[in-house]
Amino acid sequence: MKRKRNDAADRPAKKFQGKVSQRPISPPAHLRDEEESGKEDIGSDGQEHDQEEDAVIGPVAQEHLTDGAQPHNSKLPSASELRAINEASNLYRSNTFRAQANLLLAAVRPKESHIPPLERTLQKLHGHLTALDPIAPVHPLEARDVFSTMTSGRSRSDAQPAVAVPYPQPLPAQDTLWKVAFEPPESMNVVGSWSDALIVRKPDGAPFGVDVVVEMPASLFQEKDFRNSRFFYKRAFYLACIAHSVAHSDLGLDVEYESPEGDIRRTVLLLTPRKDGTEYDFTKLHATIRIIPVASDAAPIPLQKLSPLQQNLRYSTTGPSSHGEDSPSQHPQTPLYNSALALNFARSARVRLVNAHKVLGAAPSFGDGLALLRIWANQRGYIAGVDGGNDNGNRNYCVRGFECLGAWWACLLEVLILGEEPVGGKNKKNSRPLVGRGLSSYQLFRAALDFLSRHDFEAQPVFMKVIEPSEWTSLQEPVFVDSTGIVNMLAGVPQTSLELLRHDAASTLHLLNKEEEDTFRAIFLTDSREPTARFDAVLRIDLSRVQLRSSIDYPSSQAATLHSLAATVRKALNTRAQVVALIQPRSAPRPITAAHPSPIRTITLGVIFDPRNATRLVDHGPAASTPEVEEYRKFWGPKAELRRFKDGSIVESCVWDEGIVRAEDRESVPGRIVRYILGYQFGIPEESILISAGDYGEIVVAPSVKGRTSGGYKDATAAFDKLARALKTLEDEGELPLMLVSTRPCSSGLRYTSVFPPSPMASSSKSIHPSTSYLPAFEIVLQLERSSNWPEDLRAIQKVKLAFFESMARGLLRHKHQAAVVIDRNAGEIEDSSVLEVIVDGYAFRARIGHDREVGLLETLRDGGGGLPGQAKQPPPEPERQAAIRALSTYRRRFTCAPAHHAAILALHHKMPAFSYTVRLVKRWLGAHWLTGRITEEAVELICVRVFLLNEGDIPACGKRGFVRVVGFLSRWDGAAYVQLYEAVQDGEPGQAVGKREQRLEAGKGCWRLCTAEDEKGTVWCEDVNPVVAARVVDIAKATLSCLEVFVPTFKCLFVHPKDGYDINIELDPLAVSRYWQGIGASQKVWNPSEYVNLASTMEVNNVDIRVAFDPAEMLVRDLERVYGDTIEFFYDIYGGTTIGGVWNPAVLGNEEGYPWRVLLGFSSTPLDAVVRNKKTISNVVLNIQGVLAEIARMGEGIVKKIRLK
Repeated sequence: MKRKRNDAADRPAKKFQGKVSQRPISPPAHLRDEEESGKEDIGSDGQEHDQEEDAVIGPVAQEHLTDGAQPHNSKLPSASELRAINEASNLYRSNTFRAQANLLLAAVRPKESHIPPLERTLQKLHGHLTALDPIAPVHPLEARDVFSTMTSGRSRSDAQPAVAVPYPQPLPAQDTLWKVAFEPPESMNVVGSWSDALIVRKPDGAPFGVDVVVEMPASLFQEKDFRNSRFFYKRAFYLACIAHSVAHSDLGLDVEYESPEGDIRRTVLLLTPRKDGTEYDFTKLHATIRIIPVASDAAPIPLQKLSPLQQNLRYSTTGPSSHGEDSPSQHPQTPLYNSALALNFARSARVRLVNAHKVLGAAPSFGDGLALLRIWANQRGYIAGVDGGNDNGNRNYCVRGFECLGAWWACLLEVLILGEEPVGGKNKKNSRPLVGRGLSSYQLFRAALDFLSRHDFEAQPVFMKVIEPSEWTSLQEPVFVDSTGIVNMLAGVPQTSLELLRHDAASTLHLLNKEEEDTFRAIFLTDSREPTARFDAVLRIDLSRVQLRSSIDYPSSQAATLHSLAATVRKALNTRAQVVALIQPRSAPRPITAAHPSPIRTITLGVIFDPRNATRLVDHGPAASTPEVEEYRKFWGPKAELRRFKDGSIVESCVWDEGIVRAEDRESVPGRIVRYILGYQFGIPEESILISAGDYGEIVVAPSVKGRTSGGYKDATAAFDKLARALKTLEDEGELPLMLVSTRPCSSGLRYTSVFPPSPMASSSKSIHPSTSYLPAFEIVLQLERSSNWPEDLRAIQKVKLAFFESMARGLLRHKHQAAVVIDRNAGEIEDSSVLEVIVDGYAFRARIGHDREVGLLETLRDGGGGLPGQAKQPPPEPERQAAIRALSTYRRRFTCAPAHHAAILALHHKMPAFSYTVRLVKRWLGAHWLTGRITEEAVELICVRVFLLNEGDIPACGKRGFVRVVGFLSRWDGAAYVQLYEAVQDGEPGQAVGKREQRLEAGKGCWRLCTAEDEKGTVWCEDVNPVVAARVVDIAKATLSCLEVFVPTFKCLFVHPKDGYDINIELDPLAVSRYWQGIGASQKVWNPSEYVNLASTMEVNNVDIRVAFDPAEMLVRDLERVYGDTIEFFYDIYGGTTIGGVWNPAVLGNEEGYPWRVLLGFSSTPLDAVVRNKKTISNVVLNIQGVLAEIARMGEGIVKKIRLK
């Protein structure tokens, strides 16, 4: 049998003869040599595998795909090379994109050298099937006995279970007069992508599929076999005969049934090679043969009976016989059944094969464009991967409805290139091709995405060939009629799945529009099937207790139920959701002794929210006087109620305000709606519907404690406004000699990104329990008017600031506000060191004064100068220069970058509702894994901005999905990025960033660089991130993603940090941790012992006075870092952690021989025993571990409970 390539479109498909050949593949030169000389690997299963075979689409040829440039050539490019470069830039987006695409296409296609064994096997299989003996007609219910009789002559040791016949339900009636039979096939043909050399590798190592259609002789069928599944009964028996013959032959093939998506009507035979080393062993090709029985074109079944409005399933409901027939008017239309039957004719596969040849001849880039489209679809679950037998695996899922649509992608491109057939001669615009035939593969791929992103197949049916369009348009379901004119390729595909396809295509187009970024990896190499990163809400539904819906048009009651379930949830969520989609594991192959596939036990429901409507509490229905009221009440049941609203309207409505206490609780509203409607409409109890990480809202909400009120971001902002007005009043009262120009906030608590909502102290609280006594301080910056009276000395400027604060404090005390001036003793003389602490309505603020003259003075001190004009600059002493550098860095961070960062983040919060929630979850996650002490809040916010602006077409609508996206970004991030924060805020729409283009940055030495328009070097917020911290972030992100690959019903498991990876664990007393109540595993009995009567007497603790931003544990960590930072790397959770982890510096820990002693060694040491070498006495020293631990215990006296050494 010979595989067709670019043959003439009108050449008919030949019978099974010749050999199978692949279209020649020419990989790049630097890969071709490796292919020819490469050795085969032996996998863990003992089988030989080719390196290219085992390449999964994600990591395939990563080292080449990320570096698409060819080796440097010292010669100048020729005219043809310049022309090729220009064409690549115009036709393929960029030269790099073209090189990456070429490498990818070469890696996902089969190797020519592995095909000959498959050719020999197909030839042998052809001879075997055509030589089979016929089987006389037999009653369909007696068919199983036929196979028992055929194997009865075998010995007992060779006896095998009889082959099951995969009859569809209901089974044939006992009084059936027609019979089933078998005759050798008329012909066999290789069809589909394999015959056209258009096949690509599927994800997860799934084998290539070689589709072979076997034409059943016309003599087996009768004219009325289109009715009541008679054709499918005969097809099933024919398939069972082939399965029995191959299973008992010497072909060396394992035989299994496969029913895509559990559709028994589409059952095929899978033939998998055994590894026996013979000339027929094609295991290296990693392919399976799929036997598909089809009816001959000469079959007497009339095609006009397969139109979508025909009623071909006419089961009687009045008598005991299930196969009697009533009048046609009593039966529903069966469009799904009719399309499934029309698909099983030989002409269907033949017409597609001819069309593919026609397009290949007309558009040379069709093959590569289709390959790119299929790879893109693979990575998003639109084409089935390997067997998804493990229900806990998220990456083996495929979108429901697309497991059987492998041929549809080619037809889609054919429509774009050749155009549709005009409907009734009127709509001739549809007949025009949408793209040119000379486009490149990239342009064809992009055109396909553009078509998918805006086309509604229900409102605008697509006709490759038209027979009677009115019959299709009246169906009110997605329609894509193939070249035969009788097959709807989208029959049975849920509309919700097509909505997801439309959403994914639109988001990919947004990525392609970012010309300044390399998005090839995100589009083709990144596995995007992970539900938690793809959907805002993921629900796992147990189908064991569902009330099945019956519909004879569907292949099973479960299929009808799932179709209705998706539509019901979509209707219930309405404008709350942009996409509702069902995803499921691929249907598993089954032995030929099992007639029917196993039903789906669980289904996963993914929802992408509309951020503007997802969390609303009231759904408005029809007015009381409209006829839609009854339908509304029937759908919602007791939840529907008649209400009158403020605008005077009286309408049916549903209210979802039960249990809504905090703003974070509103995130649970869509999940509660889904649980209610599935329980009411399908009888599914709430415990059978699990919401992935449904408790994530609890992670960023601290428990209620005595002495604190609920508060919130709005209350904190109101307190800030109150303070600003009070300070302005002081100016009016003459307390300030200079006018107060502005009061700007610079705190995460005032821009909605602090981990916990601000919680003020109660006005009556003078003291509080020590484990709940932390009161955060909100940083604000005061800008005074310019004046020549400011001193020119840096030290004097700090004194003037102190005087201003004293005057402000006196005035605020008169206005009944708590105020005090605080001086940082660790700051240098020329650094900003004084703050004004004010408590307003239970919230604490720290005000600083920024004076722009400080920058010039500090730069002069740093660079030297101040002499007479014409004199050379005198460099300052090094200590003064270093002090100026530190002071200048502090000033720019506090008074330049922080206010600008705050304003931009606050603006982004208002444009992207899920952004702040995402930031809070990421900060909590980093804190739970003991990293927040080394990573600033601003750095976390910039990383989240980077992720949100990476693809503006698919911005997360809830914090959980944004969190998963950020974790995925951190797991593969190299530590450098340019964040277009300020550009995005300046534009009208979020994320439409213009201005400075993405820069190719290198982090250098494993550190982080987050560059912005305000910080071009990218070091302002990343100074404390060293290579150790950066590596831990990557490792923890990868571990978190591996946990998310399994369905996670609770979110807290992702925030539990293991302690066994540290050399030192310093256990702290919870009573000394002022933020203990915010900890992940905090015990309420520590701060509220009165609830436990038997412990009250032993846990009485004196309350402490309220001190602003006072956290003894964090202060201890800072002291330890200052003293032992060169010896130990410390890690701590500032949000209520009770353990400090430490890792020895390997350079200090050294080896058993130690280091030679010297002055200023840099760490605490202890001598080793003297050793004589070469007549010299050597006395080395090693790290004094016990001395260091004893000193840590002394420093932490009263805070440290125990130190554990690994």
